[in-house]
Amino acid sequence: MVLFLVQSNLGRPADQVTSTGVAQVATQTDGTQLATATSTGGGDRPTVTPTREAPPQAIPVRVGLASFAGCAADVPEQFAAGLPESALVEFDDSLDLADPSALSQMYDLLLSGQCDGDTLTLRVDLLKRVAPPELFDLPQLSVSAPVDNSEFFGLVSSAAVNYLSGDVATAATGFYDAARTAPQVDQSFALYFMKANGLLLAGQPADAIDAYFTASQDSNLFARAANNRGVATQELLLANGTASADSNGETVTVDDVFAHLETAHQNTSDASQQAVILTNIGLANLYFDRDRDTALARCTDALNFNPDYLLTQACLVGRAVAQAEETECPVGDEPLAALTQSLEVTARLGETDLVAWADVLYWQARLTERIAACDQTPPVAVETLQNQRADLLAEQPVQLQTDHFGGQ
Repeated sequence: MVLFLVQSNLGRPADQVTSTGVAQVATQTDGTQLATATSTGGGDRPTVTPTREAPPQAIPVRVGLASFAGCAADVPEQFAAGLPESALVEFDDSLDLADPSALSQMYDLLLSGQCDGDTLTLRVDLLKRVAPPELFDLPQLSVSAPVDNSEFFGLVSSAAVNYLSGDVATAATGFYDAARTAPQVDQSFALYFMKANGLLLAGQPADAIDAYFTASQDSNLFARAANNRGVATQELLLANGTASADSNGETVTVDDVFAHLETAHQNTSDASQQAVILTNIGLANLYFDRDRDTALARCTDALNFNPDYLLTQACLVGRAVAQAEETECPVGDEPLAALTQSLEVTARLGETDLVAWADVLYWQARLTERIAACDQTPPVAVETLQNQRADLLAEQPVQLQTDHFGGQ
């Protein structure tokens, strides 16, 4: 049996690209305010000019309702009835949940459960990645409550649908309401983590910082929450263009960015997590004009943990840009080698992470411009890189401005 719920019209924010192909658009909390950030190709950080646009429509979310073992026959239908309009629901109790990622071509979200007496344990598998590569998402949530607590289960499942549909502000509210009403405090921390992601992607980094702190009380989330808190602090500072900023009555500084990221680095043994965290430390050194040799060392270490983590190339080429733009012509062998290597990597991996690819293209274009300005022949035309990036930005919502550059 297949049931499709009402779907809202497709739509995404209209990404605007300058003549240099390096503009981005971010949707603010209420969904009606867009900010166009234009990078001039020099060393200045992008400036932001708010413009009014129509709110984006929710992206449809393919929801698979799988087995609810031991539950009443109408439980799946009750879940379906309470989901947002962006959900496209299919019932299939034969789905193999041993490897949810194998179902990602069919579904964006899987809802399944098991009843034991009057208790229902709901499993939520988020198969579609929303957060950009420098942030950790949670691929799975698990919550338990009395089977008749439909309000709590509805909050969790609806928030997951809204998050995957791109309505991150509404999702943040839903995850927060679910966390406050969770029957067990230990299962509220993952909900706070997802609330924080929604807030950060909705343009509220200060509020996200607090929510990540709450989520970090779960030891299993500690390293990921610390990394995301560091990125949220970074976004707050870079948006303000200052070395310190107010975060709900508390002053945060550039040192806090590095402290959170180092805490994350020291508290995980997971190789894939280390690649993300070390790359973020390297990028932060570039964004805040700290130690560029440390940026190189951290990002080289990141490749040792995961050579296929594409965002690391943005760090390596970003450092090469700093070298090339702050020295006299000609561009030296080291920056040229970094560009050549990154072009080889993006040719191999670009399609696997379009968001990271767009970031790498920004730095590649910057470096290529510098090479051409020095009357050297770049390995690829700058217009080619700029057009590639413009095409990528036109195809996807942009949630964080990650191509900052310059010191505080």
